[in-house]
Amino acid sequence: MRVSVIGAGRWANVYRLLISQHESLIGHELTDINPQAAIVVNRAAHHESTAAKLLEAGVPTLIEKPFALSVEGVQRLDRMAYGNGKLYLAVAHVLKFNEHIADFAANLSLSTHRPHYASITWTDPKEGRHYDPTLSLVADIMPHIVSIIDTVLPGHPPILEGWSHGGAGNDFRFMVGNTCLDIHLERDAETRQRIIEVACGRTVHRLDFTANPTDHNPLSKLVACFLEGAAGGHKDHRLDTRLAFMAAGLTERCLEKINA
Repeated sequence: MRVSVIGAGRWANVYRLLISQHESLIGHELTDINPQAAIVVNRAAHHESTAAKLLEAGVPTLIEKPFALSVEGVQRLDRMAYGNGKLYLAVAHVLKFNEHIADFAANLSLSTHRPHYASITWTDPKEGRHYDPTLSLVADIMPHIVSIIDTVLPGHPPILEGWSHGGAGNDFRFMVGNTCLDIHLERDAETRQRIIEVACGRTVHRLDFTANPTDHNPLSKLVACFLEGAAGGHKDHRLDTRLAFMAAGLTERCLEKINA
């Protein structure tokens, strides 16, 4: 399959290297001419307009997070792809393919007690900044948070209860069904952290996934699933635009609270 990766930044180059070298993706050709599938990895502000041009050209498209910067933008692209039921449009939420998070969620489901409290800590250090400086902290990270919530606390839409700000960090409180969820997001922190904690009865389950997994490659699995769907094969539910709607909606509610 001829695949076009659209973007010039670090993450776009990660995709290109992956497609050209990873054993699970051998046989796919990188090209900018007449692609049979495309991956949008340019500036977040350009995701929607770039994807719209690809969909108008009839190209199955995968969009890196954030899929679009508004719910309205998600709706526009979703209508373009599925209004006639002919095009494949996918959302790249890589944490949905992280097996450690999936295993953590599976172990939680075996608990005799329902989760009553959970927290997610996500911090990025000052050194080695890789984020898009034009993108707010919330818009940048909330798609990842949505992926975690949808995996670890599935079945209930998160409801924003409150927000506080201190230093470079933002703290949000949600209710997810009967579970109270606290989220701490921070840029320019001292260290990188990716930690999930869930309390079930008196037991606190903890997952530290700060380090990238070495036993599997979530991104290669994501890309392989997208290309399979783009070729007319099975369409993995983890790539559904449902997550894009959820992320955009949650981002909008959080920003409204911050700017109120």
